[in-house]
Amino acid sequence: MGQILKLKLLRTVSFWTDKSGKFEHLFFPPLALGVLYAQLKRHGYDVSQDDLSMRVHHDHFNFKDKRQFNREVFFEADRIVSYVVSGIDDYLENELSKMIEGIDLKEVDVFLLSMPESLFNHSNMLFVLAFSKYLKKYYDSYIVLGGHFVSLMLLLEHYKSELNKVVDFIVVEDGEEAILDVLNKISDKHEFKNGNGVNIVSMPHNNIVTPDFSGLPFEKYSFSFIDSNLFLSNRILKEFFSSKTLILPLQFIKGCPNRCAFCGSSMEGLRSFLSPEEVVNAIMFLQDKFMPTGYFFLNNTLNISRGYIEKLCDLLMQQDKKILWSDCMRVNGIDEDLIIKLKKSGCIRLILGLESASTRQLERLNKRITVQGLERVLRLACKHGIWTGVEIICGLPFETTEDIDVTIDFLLKNKAYIDRTYCNIFDLRDKSFMREYPEDYGIENIHTLNIYAKHNEIGFNSCNFIRYGFDEKNGLKWENKKEQMVNVYQRILNETDAGIKLSYGSFLEEHLLFFLYSWFDDKVTIKRYYDHAVEFFNKLVSQ
Repeated sequence: MGQILKLKLLRTVSFWTDKSGKFEHLFFPPLALGVLYAQLKRHGYDVSQDDLSMRVHHDHFNFKDKRQFNREVFFEADRIVSYVVSGIDDYLENELSKMIEGIDLKEVDVFLLSMPESLFNHSNMLFVLAFSKYLKKYYDSYIVLGGHFVSLMLLLEHYKSELNKVVDFIVVEDGEEAILDVLNKISDKHEFKNGNGVNIVSMPHNNIVTPDFSGLPFEKYSFSFIDSNLFLSNRILKEFFSSKTLILPLQFIKGCPNRCAFCGSSMEGLRSFLSPEEVVNAIMFLQDKFMPTGYFFLNNTLNISRGYIEKLCDLLMQQDKKILWSDCMRVNGIDEDLIIKLKKSGCIRLILGLESASTRQLERLNKRITVQGLERVLRLACKHGIWTGVEIICGLPFETTEDIDVTIDFLLKNKAYIDRTYCNIFDLRDKSFMREYPEDYGIENIHTLNIYAKHNEIGFNSCNFIRYGFDEKNGLKWENKKEQMVNVYQRILNETDAGIKLSYGSFLEEHLLFFLYSWFDDKVTIKRYYDHAVEFFNKLVSQ
């Protein structure tokens, strides 16, 4: 049935600000598109894919041949809504037509749009509304929308009536199986087309599919749009920006068995995973086809068991090609023998979740780790040349000054062994124990905020999205809690030198690390070049 439909997978556009800079983009091929593309090809569909967001960003800043786009128009909510209703806005349509120039959209039966997450504003939603209207008007095709869960929920909350006019289906959460169901409905029941409202489809607990990134604009994921001559006086950055460093995202574990109370996986636990043999087969498929510099594993935690991670390392070490990778792990069960295996198998970085160094808070969060255990792993990782990152949550429920002092003391004490501290303001996450059973954690009066990062109106200046506000029972009310969260975040940044090392973020730091580890095997050397590069780069962009 699927063979009669011609499909087009597209990642749509999101802007960090209305005047964002060269490095304000995620320079990875989109994992969601690669997964859906592989699934649809496996089921015999005529499908192609493209990354409109990366194309627009690259072409806008390409120093050799710039193609300027007006991003400001996608911040004008009233204008976008008016266009969705009327279908009339010549200027907006001209901008959209420029953005899709060079992408084959002819005779497409179904557009499968993947809306990227936005931590900063509504531009991702406004773009998808305008683009969907444009596609409906000029191509008269079905439109199926998926993407980041919170972004989709916000879109439904704020623009439901507009969605009803331009989108036929929304796939919520995992799309591997849901997309097949949607396409079967489209094939069998053409009355869905331009119907009386968007149809919402959700089919969670999907099996894991190895992505295929074929057809994506790989030449644009490199930093070739940057004039590398800007970095003539810094050899490493000159080589880095003229290189074709490519990092592929990969997820092969869904969920997490550890059930930390704040985590969005705590309710569901470990959902599914590929065997170590399947993981290595997937990696070698991707390595042979796309020749990336390394892999950014996007698992909640890699060591779901000691046997699992040891087997994976053993298989990676048996390969002819050196595979570089990074992932998150839990400190429990990590000893020196395992650290040595991780390094030999290609691990360049471990990100470890601490959240708080307060024993009281660790017990409340059901972390089931010790600060001493984390210290031990940090030292072992550094000893064997692995880059380290530590996750911290600022403003946990009922967090005290003493809790914060302990956390700062830990970060300062272990500064020599922590290469990067990732600070996040606490957010109450859907599908977490804290959100589902707030009374067990003294949380009450939960209310929806949907606060974007760097939202000056309320004072947040963090890197994460805040969906809910709340009161602490017999503790701080939301207005005071909000103030405390911001103060803790700023205090940790100020007193520990934590935070983003490279200006603008956007995983530029990850690309630099993979580049350096592909050149050198000695962490002391890598650290020296990294520090020099960061200092030079930040001075240059601040001028």
